[in-house]
Amino acid sequence: MSSLLAATRPTRRDMARHPLRLLAAILLVALPVALFSVNLVWAWSNQSALRIAEPRTVAWYSGGQCIQSPDATQAHCSGAEEPPGFSEQEHLAAALPEGFTAQLRLNRLSEVSAGPAVDSVHVRQLSADALPRNLDPETGSLPGPGEIMLPKSTAARLGVDAGDEVELDTGERAGRSLQVSGVMPGYAALTVEPTLADPAAYRSVDGFGASDSGWMITGPDAFTWEDVLALNEAGFLVQSQDVIDDPPPAEELAPEYRSTGTFIHDNALSTWLSVISAAAIVLIGVVLLLLLISPVFTIAVSRQSRVFALMSSQGATPRQIRWAVLAYGLFTGLIGATLGLVLGVGGTSLWWAVQNPGWPVTVPWLPVVAAWGFAVLGSVLAAFLPAVLAARAAISAGIQGATPDRMRGWRPWMAVGPVALVIIVLGWFLAGSVLGGQSDRRLLHDLEPVLLLLFLLSLAATAPVLVWGLGRITRSAPLALRLAGRNAGRQSLRSVPVVAALMALVFIALTVITTEQTNQTHTQALNASVYRPEALTVSPTFGSAGQFSEEDLAPAVELARSKVGPAESIDLYGLPFGRSSVPWIELHRVGQQHCMYDEESGTLLAPDGSDPRTDSGAAALCLPDRRHAPVSGALGGVDAQALIAGPEILSLFSGMDEGKRAAAAEALRGPAVLMRTGETSGEAEFQVREVGGEQEPVVLGSATLPVHAVLPELFPGRIVSPQAAQALGIEPVYLGTTLLPSGGLDHATQRDIRETLAEETYGVQVSYTVEHWSFPGYSVVVAGVLGLIVLVVVALALALSAPQSRRQFALLDALGADPSLASRTSAVLAGLLAGVATVTGLVAAYLASWLGATRTVTDINGAVLEVGEAGFVRVDWWIVLVLAVVTPLAAAAVGGLFHRRRGEPEYRET
Repeated sequence: MSSLLAATRPTRRDMARHPLRLLAAILLVALPVALFSVNLVWAWSNQSALRIAEPRTVAWYSGGQCIQSPDATQAHCSGAEEPPGFSEQEHLAAALPEGFTAQLRLNRLSEVSAGPAVDSVHVRQLSADALPRNLDPETGSLPGPGEIMLPKSTAARLGVDAGDEVELDTGERAGRSLQVSGVMPGYAALTVEPTLADPAAYRSVDGFGASDSGWMITGPDAFTWEDVLALNEAGFLVQSQDVIDDPPPAEELAPEYRSTGTFIHDNALSTWLSVISAAAIVLIGVVLLLLLISPVFTIAVSRQSRVFALMSSQGATPRQIRWAVLAYGLFTGLIGATLGLVLGVGGTSLWWAVQNPGWPVTVPWLPVVAAWGFAVLGSVLAAFLPAVLAARAAISAGIQGATPDRMRGWRPWMAVGPVALVIIVLGWFLAGSVLGGQSDRRLLHDLEPVLLLLFLLSLAATAPVLVWGLGRITRSAPLALRLAGRNAGRQSLRSVPVVAALMALVFIALTVITTEQTNQTHTQALNASVYRPEALTVSPTFGSAGQFSEEDLAPAVELARSKVGPAESIDLYGLPFGRSSVPWIELHRVGQQHCMYDEESGTLLAPDGSDPRTDSGAAALCLPDRRHAPVSGALGGVDAQALIAGPEILSLFSGMDEGKRAAAAEALRGPAVLMRTGETSGEAEFQVREVGGEQEPVVLGSATLPVHAVLPELFPGRIVSPQAAQALGIEPVYLGTTLLPSGGLDHATQRDIRETLAEETYGVQVSYTVEHWSFPGYSVVVAGVLGLIVLVVVALALALSAPQSRRQFALLDALGADPSLASRTSAVLAGLLAGVATVTGLVAAYLASWLGATRTVTDINGAVLEVGEAGFVRVDWWIVLVLAVVTPLAAAAVGGLFHRRRGEPEYRET
């Protein structure tokens, strides 16, 4: 221990004398830990404000006898007529194993209103016994029967406080007046039995079963598969985490659910891939952080080279030299991580106490302490490479002031980075080509973070080659440029980490931004291939179809029209989707063949078992099922499985040639059904059926109608003519209104419409064909922020390495060099480091974005199954201009401020 303390004494002395030199590294360690702690503590405190443990077993009643998969995602119940006076609560209590009890817990998305103000919020109902006994909030009191405790955000929107009255509408029971007992943190309102439902009279089929509701079962032991089967016999479906963690063997399952059980047993590969993918994403952030703080340690080691050489001359071993250097990382990590932990946890706890007095703060110590440990470990790792170099330095050269990082020429190890980068690029390209099909997309998606991490590491490893190349390229350049290139190699512990950090920063940031822009451009192009680009639709929120008439929605439509100017309007009618909790109406095409997914082959197969990947007939039959997912565009908010319209609806579409448009218009003038291209045309029988629960569908009407497959390939639904709807007995439901303005809509107009509708209406939404997610100039702002970070890192590196550079420039002054040579050399060096890092990062980012983009997939007949994203990768020239041109010039200007003499023009005359 004494030798360790002696070895680290120079490090501790240097940190004590020059604390500001490591301040940047301390802040870079403290900020992520603080932000992570703030977000985690605040989120956990909101989620666990009531300190109620989530049960591991939940049951729902369906009636008769049930069979289910172990995770209850697939199930079937026979249903039965209950006798008079039947109580679901008593029936469950009788079927439970000995020692187990059940409590009703409801959670329902509801509307809460106070006068004209309305808000949607999840409302939970607990039993009075489930409320915490020792909780005494200062923001009101816990609710009793007929009372409700609102989230702070909902109470603020409604303008209510404790003692006020609000109206609650859960969808099943409307118009109940409740008194506000207080406000609470979190995102859900709280009630107690029997405000929403009385447990004694509760039925799972009342509609609450469609939400996060049910009978919460607790007991002294783990729930077993035998216990699940016993409740199945009583007509209950059960989802138990105990059973999911320890599933039964496949032979104990019903035959139709054995594949599900096998999946639970055999999904280890998928689970591990997900874990590896998540770990790779975390490691990308860790590597980026290490690269950003590493210049601080490397420059500190370079500055202390003479001290380490003296230590070696006095008998210090290479291990002790390494310990001395690693102490920089250890102490910086300890100080930074502890500072971040104290500020994050302490500051959040204080703010929570101010905002939510009386409510307990929850600190998840395990992940918080783990983040602290990772931060300390990361700081030590960042100092590892400088420690190795310092331990290998020659004593005689170090005592004379030479640094151990001088690049004298090419070394074989420098090729590791470029070679690895080439291998990663080729491997990624081949993986995209081999695994780019639809069935392998999940595997490729899980592998992409790993490939991106390897790409990042290889890119950072190319920094020595780039710095070495700067010295080679500038050999015959003017003096300032030649000196700058040589200094980059002479002080590689400064230059290489700076270039690696800036390359990594630009690479990760631009890869994320370019991928996002590519996805947006891809989506916009697909939408515009179906609908007119300028179209927008004002409609009720999803699930509210039929609750608004044209007159009800007219004010919202006029608000939108006032923002876009003159516009053609199309009122939309159709058959809405239903809800799984209640019977609903569907339009069914009798005899339509669909290709079904086969688990053994992992792909869709034709009804006769032929594989569409190898059989052209099966490929043609399965084309509609295998084709790219339909796009909704301007109809994204329309709750419809089929539109009912005449020829006027065709003005909404852009992806139709004149022949198909004329044929569609002619068909809609009579009884007909239009479907997307690729479906089967001809006469077909359609049925209108009532579907819901476990009962067989009930046919309400049927008709044989001509089918015309002329709509765009990516249109998601059907269009039924009014005459056909009348023949089927369908009553059209108003779904919304589409506006077709004369010009396109920019980001500002779209946002203005959305904000205006949100402020002045309720239950209304707007959808666009081409939606602009970012404001104009977004890329310039992002590039500007990145450029500013580049300038800060370069300036920090120049400032920390100023003593070494000052000695060299003093020697040049003694030889009679021009007084401005020092500042010009610093300016050129800063520009070179910023330029080579940003340009390389830009090229790598666009390459990685292209490699990660999906490819266009075709079937054996050449039909396009999926339009890939690779063709939509675009170079943002504003970003290129800011990062590749403006930033290096700005860095040169900043670099010119270093080593500048006062009155340089007169310096030589004095």
